[in-house]
Order: sequence, then structure tokens, then C-alpha cells
Amino acid sequence: MENYWSVVYFTDENSVEAVPNIWFNKKQETCAWPAKPKLVKKFIESQQKPNKKDFTYHPARQLGNKSYASLAETRSKLPKATRMSDLSSTDDDVRKRKKKSLSISPDMFKTSLKKKKIPQYLS
Repeated sequence: MENYWSVVYFTDENSVEAVPNIWFNKKQETCAWPAKPKLVKKFIESQQKPNKKDFTYHPARQLGNKSYASLAETRSKLPKATRMSDLSSTDDDVRKRKKKSLSISPDMFKTSLKKKKIPQYLS
């Protein structure tokens, strides 16, 4: 499973990120993270194996029970992950609300056709 990625929620930072599966420890519910911010992108993309020198470990949990084959696919799940706590649903699309069609009752139609007297103001 080393060539796969997961969406992980970092509990202390209240943030989500796409990380290589080898960074996440399910038993300990921790995730490795590069100690140097400038190396984050490089280490994620190259799936750098965590070590005590270059990584720190943070409390985390995997969102959904799915691993993704590509980093791009995993990153595409991040916007949904920020809105939901479970990514395992198969419905990835945001549903649009249907517009409610309005019907005009016959009585309403009749009253709208009647001429109404508009008061005139003289100046």
C-alpha cells in the first residue's frame, strides 16, 4: 500500500491533507509530517519514508476508509473533507437544490387582471 494516498485529518491543527499511506499509523492514530515546512511538498510527492530526523508525529485520523491511487485524486477530495467528516460515501457530487415550480391559482389570476384604482396625488 506504499504507493497510495489518504486524506488525513490532523486533530490538533484542525486541518486536512493528502498524505502518503506510509505516513499514517492507524493503530496509534498518528501521522508523520515533515519538520521543515519547505520540504512538505517534496516529501509528499516523492512519498518520502518517515524518519525521526526529518519528521514529527501528530494526532490524526484517516477520513473515509479508502486509499487513492494518485495524489491528484486524493487532493481532489480535500474540499469535501473540509465540509464532511466521512469521505466514504459514493456520492462525490454536490447535489443541487431543485427549483420549486410556482403555480398560479385561478383566483390569483383573476385579481391580477382587474383594474385597480391608483390614487392620484395633486401637487
